[in-house]
Amino acid sequence: MRSEELAMFSVDTDTKEISGLLGTNPNAIARSDGDILESFNAHGLPVTGAVEPVLLPTLVPVEGDRLVMALDISVDQEINPAETDSHTAPSVDSLTGMALANTYEQLQQFANSPEFLSQMSIAFGDDFDVEAAQDLADSLTNGTFEMPPTTVVSAADINGSNGAFAAATNNIYLASEFVAENADNPEAIVSVLLEEIGHYIDSQINISDTPGDEGAIFSGLVQGREFDAGELEALMAVDDTATVMINGEATLIEQSLPRSNDNNAWAIASGDNTRFDPPLWRGEVDERWRTSPQLLQLYTDLSTAVLGRRFRMTAGYAYDQSYFQGLGTWHAGIDIGAPARTPVRSVLGGTVAWTWSSPTAGAFIGVNSSDGRQWVYGHLQSSGSFTPGSRITAGQTIGQVGNQSGANHLHLEVRTPPFRGTNGGNSNRNFILSATMSPLQAFSLSRPSTPSPLPTQPSTGAFRGTVDGALNIRSGPGTNNSIVGSLSPGHSRTFDAVARGTTHWDAREQRNDNRWFRIQNTNQWVSASFITGNPLFTGAADTTLNIRSGPGTNFSVVGSLSNGSRRTFDATTVGTTHWDTRERKNENRWFRLQNTNQWVSAAFITGDPTY
Repeated sequence: MRSEELAMFSVDTDTKEISGLLGTNPNAIARSDGDILESFNAHGLPVTGAVEPVLLPTLVPVEGDRLVMALDISVDQEINPAETDSHTAPSVDSLTGMALANTYEQLQQFANSPEFLSQMSIAFGDDFDVEAAQDLADSLTNGTFEMPPTTVVSAADINGSNGAFAAATNNIYLASEFVAENADNPEAIVSVLLEEIGHYIDSQINISDTPGDEGAIFSGLVQGREFDAGELEALMAVDDTATVMINGEATLIEQSLPRSNDNNAWAIASGDNTRFDPPLWRGEVDERWRTSPQLLQLYTDLSTAVLGRRFRMTAGYAYDQSYFQGLGTWHAGIDIGAPARTPVRSVLGGTVAWTWSSPTAGAFIGVNSSDGRQWVYGHLQSSGSFTPGSRITAGQTIGQVGNQSGANHLHLEVRTPPFRGTNGGNSNRNFILSATMSPLQAFSLSRPSTPSPLPTQPSTGAFRGTVDGALNIRSGPGTNNSIVGSLSPGHSRTFDAVARGTTHWDAREQRNDNRWFRIQNTNQWVSASFITGNPLFTGAADTTLNIRSGPGTNFSVVGSLSNGSRRTFDATTVGTTHWDTRERKNENRWFRLQNTNQWVSAAFITGDPTY
């Protein structure tokens, strides 16, 4: 088929979609023999502000379920998918093509803004390559901007995220489930594309990854959003990285996940059985230190309410990595291990909505409960005499733990309106998070007289650091723990705890350091000796003091601190030596201002980090 012509399609299923894309009357497109349209020229799809109309992408059905968009999406060239699948209208490929055209239009408008460079500094810091950024703006303006290929993959391939960018493959990835779910919300797709383009741009104009989720900040700025200081600080503290397998290789990605909120905090806090009980499956790590005593007690209360006493959790909700690795899906509830025939009681009163059973999975009962949610009790011995419409009271026995498998357990799930089926799990974590909620959160909300034990992180505040050299990641704080990964020089990470472990010589600060830093939201540790970064600390200027672009007087002055002004710092290193009149000694340390690459001499600061 010629690239400028559409593939043949059915009048009944495709005419309205194509005519909608072209802005034509579907009734004006005449039938031909056999209800197959003749070749239809797709040139001339208008895009506001474009030099020339964008050409409608040609869809060429081939085997596979991935769509690779062309490298060049300039307004005077076609957007040609190299591959596509046979999704029904509106197809994932057409949705992605339209979103890319809309994305390009918004990028053009952003590049033409007089605030372009100042906005770029908000997203990418003050040290980006201004010339490269200006070249980027020029290429957007004249329609020659090129971006990496955009590949549509399963959400499971990219850590359950909506989208991702991998510098190693120079590729943007979109989750097909996310695209399909947002057929009626194209701006959501555009937002994720802009975020991943932001990650790509960062790789082009900065030597190392900008701390935090610079892609999300960039996406918001392009769309005209104004961030307050608190929002920026929160986004700058986010670690948006993950390691996934791409083409058989462990590959670092920067990802677009659902924005953090209370629901997501609960999901993460109840996301793995190892947060509540010792490891059960191979490869698991004990993470009970992450969980507050209040949340541990809440789980005990929930297990007691439904099973009569506390039993161990055997699978967590939505974020259980070992569950995903074993079954390929993210868990829609929690599993509580209990002996066969243990009585199962309803947590809340309500009405039976449905029952289902199979010889291998046992019986499931869905109860529309008094809290407005649907509680699902699964892997029961049978559903007994319950049928849809049966009334249930709180604490009523509704069944027994089944013995259909060797690992007897109760599957406990809480669905939110409109009560969509989950099959107990789904490869798209976003679907699970939208269709269900953490049973622990639902149980907490059902007890309004009890203070909510909001999930909390360890008391140590999050801080960022940059890797000084190739560095092993270990399963605990010390070289006696196994290696679970590595970090490359220059990569930035966010850390959330400090522990003492094996001592290493810190060549940068010229001292021994036995501290180990924990990578945020993991149980993975690295030696602090090879990290430029430190737990946050505050200090006050002893005198009027220059702020420099690096740790030494050979770097340019970029500002100043007035006598007595207080600042928060997030890193230390060594540089030009000054005499510290307060401590009566030479001082070669320099402190970095939080979330910047700006430095001041420690000789003129009252305040010290914790070593």
